[in-house]
Amino acid sequence: MSSFSNYGSVEYWNKRYEQEKGVFEWYQNYSTLKEFLTPAVLSPSKNLAKIDGEEEACLGEFPPKELCKVLIVGCGYSRLGEEMLNDGYIGGIVNIDYSNVCIEERKNTHDNNDIYRKVQAKVNRETREELNRKSSKEKSDEESDTLKNNSIRSKSINSISYPQVQRMEFECIDVTKDLPYPDNSFDLIINKAALDAILCGNGALTKVKHMMQECSRVLKDGHGSMVVVSHGRPEDRIMYFENNEKLWRGGVRIYKVPKPNVGVLVAATKSKHHHIYISSK
Repeated sequence: MSSFSNYGSVEYWNKRYEQEKGVFEWYQNYSTLKEFLTPAVLSPSKNLAKIDGEEEACLGEFPPKELCKVLIVGCGYSRLGEEMLNDGYIGGIVNIDYSNVCIEERKNTHDNNDIYRKVQAKVNRETREELNRKSSKEKSDEESDTLKNNSIRSKSINSISYPQVQRMEFECIDVTKDLPYPDNSFDLIINKAALDAILCGNGALTKVKHMMQECSRVLKDGHGSMVVVSHGRPEDRIMYFENNEKLWRGGVRIYKVPKPNVGVLVAATKSKHHHIYISSK
């Protein structure tokens, strides 16, 4: 078994991804994470944020998932992106990892249009169903003008503008260095085990600080949120958020979830829980 210190080395990960092909989920599956990715959870406090004693602009509501632009850092061979896409995150998902072996494998195995055809068909069906529900409500609310409402319904169904599913992207990028994205590019960043891996390597404190700065920069002002899944307890992890308080005006919320029986790091630690840290810009 490899030393934890190897987890901070790109050479280690390139070798591992060469030897171990196929899906592997670190820490938590999407089925557990999805309950923490709702607007109700991700929307930061509606109170005015105070930075250095000065009131800042009121923080906003988190957008619905179909409008969300997502960045998954340290994607590895996880199916998180595919599962989110299937669940309606159609506004664009970017998967990054600093292992070029991993990213080339992901690009090769993901080069399949079937998933997009299926998701687009689902989106089209749900769009028609939603339009029908709205038309039925209009009809019941204005029973005195039945002919007018039937005309509106027919016209709407025949001129539907369906939301288009955006293809996922896979890029070889080191999250501890400058990210090649403009400010305010993403609504949501998911960091599942990447923070823990970085903390295992050399120069960890400097790398984590820069990662936090870059993640905050590319998140959208007012509601952009980063979800970090870690085996680290709050007393060992919250410092990496609190030392960057100006980056997270919406604060940091912490949740505890039971560990599933997957992953090397899970088996190697005594705690029975993972912690989910949600920081809002």
